[in-house]
Amino acid sequence: MPMAQSATIDSRGDRRGASPRWPGTIRSTQGIVVVSLLLVSLAALIFGLFEEANRRARMREAGERITSLAAILAEQAGRILDVANLAAGQATEVARGRDWDEVARSRAVFDELRQLQAGYEYINAIWLADAEGRARQTSRAFPAPAVSVADREHFKVQRERDAGPFLSELLRSRVAPEVNIVMSRRMTGADGGFAGVALVVLNPSYLLEAYREIRIDYPVSIEVVGFDRSILVRSPAASPEDALYQQRTTDPDLASAGPGYGRSVATDPRNGTVRMEAFHRIEGFPLYVVVGIEARAITQRWLTAMAGHALLACLALGAALLGLGVAHRYGAREERALAEVRSLKATLEDRVRERTGELERLFREENHRVKNSLQLAASLLQLQQAKTAARPVRQLLAEAHSRVLTIARLHEHLLQADNATRIDLKRYLSTICADIGVAIGQQGAVIACAIEPVTVPTELAVPLGLILNELVTNAVKHGLGGARGRIAVSLATRDGVGRLVVEDEGRGLPAGWSISASHGLGMQIVRGLADQIHARLHGGSTAKGARFEVEFPIA
Repeated sequence: MPMAQSATIDSRGDRRGASPRWPGTIRSTQGIVVVSLLLVSLAALIFGLFEEANRRARMREAGERITSLAAILAEQAGRILDVANLAAGQATEVARGRDWDEVARSRAVFDELRQLQAGYEYINAIWLADAEGRARQTSRAFPAPAVSVADREHFKVQRERDAGPFLSELLRSRVAPEVNIVMSRRMTGADGGFAGVALVVLNPSYLLEAYREIRIDYPVSIEVVGFDRSILVRSPAASPEDALYQQRTTDPDLASAGPGYGRSVATDPRNGTVRMEAFHRIEGFPLYVVVGIEARAITQRWLTAMAGHALLACLALGAALLGLGVAHRYGAREERALAEVRSLKATLEDRVRERTGELERLFREENHRVKNSLQLAASLLQLQQAKTAARPVRQLLAEAHSRVLTIARLHEHLLQADNATRIDLKRYLSTICADIGVAIGQQGAVIACAIEPVTVPTELAVPLGLILNELVTNAVKHGLGGARGRIAVSLATRDGVGRLVVEDEGRGLPAGWSISASHGLGMQIVRGLADQIHARLHGGSTAKGARFEVEFPIA
């Protein structure tokens, strides 16, 4: 073997002990310069493409975060407004059957309004006003101050027609140094004519209460906005006075928004600021929650991160060039340098994937907190029920426990679901039936569920669960009256319409009974929730007992 071939060759033809054989261009100084320039250009191109992808990922991540935040805040505000609606309905019942002079003189009416207000820290006051708009009773003071609401829009609208739960714009109180939102409910007399209004005065700052417990990396602004673009609440803001009589000047056009939620990019004509905004309608009310982030804040965060990436990339590129400079003598070093670059790229890609997963973790963490809080509240109600001697009070506590547990079950399913925006209705409603079955197991009633598999939006599942809870509870309490019997629950869908049916084998409904005339709390809740999801509610007696049917649109 010639001397130039002194390195040994094994049976596979691999060279052992010889220095790496590099292409001629790399072995020469001129070739190293050419390859270095190509490497620098390629690294710059890769870095530019990577950072552009990183920028888009940050924009997408910010959009997903504000969309989720808008949905959470809209849901929380909707619950507050639903409670206010129920409180207004209960206030009308307090005055039912009394003339206004009796209402104004009655200390008992005042005490009932005070007790109704005391249960909710976000309700500032409850008022009852007659057909002329004069305040006749209020939870603020006894007797009621001599004020009139005849010039307020929420009174005028109810006087002209039954507008249901009607929300005012942001108003300055006439009896206290505060700014409020007022929900009004029409009151009717024995002849069905207009008799006055029940008013629930809300503290607007509580509509954004959930935001205080949610952490988000970017500085955001949050507004609760009416269809007329009037601003009810704004954060950050020094006080609700800052939003009084103000209106938004940017998109979206909320009154014509199609599905009730979405995102947009808007330019504020007042200062030229470009903002990414997510909006979500508060279900059942002419309000939207709008969450915005300034585009420059996202860009600034991206530039800060890119500077660190650029530093790392420059260091890596320098290492690669150094390895290339001595490649004609130490070929192995170049391979290690390239391995370091690949490792660095993989690390950066992992960081991008981790950031995209933060939104899902945030949403699941919030669901976990809500579920734990609701389950704690249900346990406290159950403990209080066990320590209460009066049977009517125990029954009320048991019903409250069942309602809270129904909502807690929804958040439990959200934690287990792959898609947090939709709920498996069969699994959710079957769990509710099982919970009620456990609660009434000692009474001998049997609940049979036949529920068709279907997934629905989360905002539809909560009202359906509460409606089912109320109907089955009423069937046990009133239909069967504590006796043995069977309660059948079924749900079927056809052509985009769901039909939920609850039947019992009890004594049926009283003669002349109707859904609209029933004043029981459970049936009031069912009617309010049915209106919220645009459902039709039917009820009546059958040959075997009572039957209730709820028809609702799935989409």
